[in-house]
Amino acid sequence: MSSLAPSFKHVSTVFSQVEYKRQNVLPSQFEVPLRVELKLVDNPELPKRLQINLSVQCDDSGPVSFLLIAVGLFDYVQSSENPAKQQKMDFLRQSGLAIMWPTLLRMLHFLNLETGTSQLNISPAIDFPIDELEKLYLAKE
Repeated sequence: MSSLAPSFKHVSTVFSQVEYKRQNVLPSQFEVPLRVELKLVDNPELPKRLQINLSVQCDDSGPVSFLLIAVGLFDYVQSSENPAKQQKMDFLRQSGLAIMWPTLLRMLHFLNLETGTSQLNISPAIDFPIDELEKLYLAKE
């Protein structure tokens, strides 16, 4: 991993999918386990653009279930060369996830407030599958 992240400029983060369900009667306090998925998308027509797909899901087994998929777009601005895959992974580790995660959490908190689910506690122990993503992403040609 390089010591400095390449210069990517955050263009936008949008939600491609939002699903939210809750039971009619909720416990006074509850916590839900989250499943997080990450994906880097390469577009040969836009080699200087980095797309990060970040999804968070809680299944139907609890009082609340949801699926949020955020798409973050970042433009490479450091040089005239296209960024290498390792540079994209380094940016995801060092900055990209930190830029996108709060946006996703704000949407989840907004949905909780709008549906009267303020007693939901989000587990602070989030397992971000970055190492697994890196192996698969760098192995692709």
